[in-house]
Amino acid sequence: GAQPPRPRVAPYASKQLALSWKRSRPTPPASAADPLAAAYNKKFFGVDDPTTRPSVSRWLSTLPAQCRSALCDFGRIIDAENARSNLTKSAATQRSRQLHYMRFCTSVNLCTDADYCLASAPLEARNYVLACYAVSLIQGNTILGGSVKHATLNGYIKAVVDMHTDRQLTSPRLVEKDLVSPLLDAVKRYESVPNRRDMIYDSMVSHMLQVTAGLQDDCLHSAILDWIILGRYGVFRQSEWCQTSQSIAMTRPSLALPVQEPLAFIPSDFAFFDSEGRPLP
Repeated sequence: GAQPPRPRVAPYASKQLALSWKRSRPTPPASAADPLAAAYNKKFFGVDDPTTRPSVSRWLSTLPAQCRSALCDFGRIIDAENARSNLTKSAATQRSRQLHYMRFCTSVNLCTDADYCLASAPLEARNYVLACYAVSLIQGNTILGGSVKHATLNGYIKAVVDMHTDRQLTSPRLVEKDLVSPLLDAVKRYESVPNRRDMIYDSMVSHMLQVTAGLQDDCLHSAILDWIILGRYGVFRQSEWCQTSQSIAMTRPSLALPVQEPLAFIPSDFAFFDSEGRPLP
């Protein structure tokens, strides 16, 4: 189906990206039934601005309906470029983050008549939606598609809160139990860990298994993956399978005699015993 118009100016404070519409053809007009497209058209064409709505509606109505639909994409570019020249960098960032939240709501089928603030919903429900959005951001679903730090994450959340307060709605975080705060605190604690490393998720291991599926068992990539799986799923203590500090000097490994070359581990190399020292089957 038709895609909602995506402003190429608002998300990025870059002249190169801001002028990208010069090198691309306009996309077909979005469906009038698309709530996100309708919200975009109102916001970027000035129709939703109380100071300009009467005059804009007056002269727009003189154009044929099909013409207005066909010119929608061009009008969006005109409006975005004009808005860009009048917005400060912080205001542009704020608007970009609010549009990103609107896209999130649309992606999870959560929009009622283009009301992304869910004004008629209980405050607890709006807080839950905001917490889900925070999880999505923490997982890397940001404007640029990467992880962000605690301060930037706070900026994303504040932009959504401002969407509510600008409409004289109560902040979705003013509930008895704010579901967003523990998420932000967890990110802040993670950032405070010295020499931290990103975790290896099950999806990463699954991807590596697919990549190494056609390789030899004793090649470098397969061997590294074996060690990763051994450490993550083998229930070994760290000192039993890896070097716990960088103070241990690297030396020539002891070779398995009589074969004068290192070999990969195989299941028969391991034996497991119970608490009484008896071998497990």
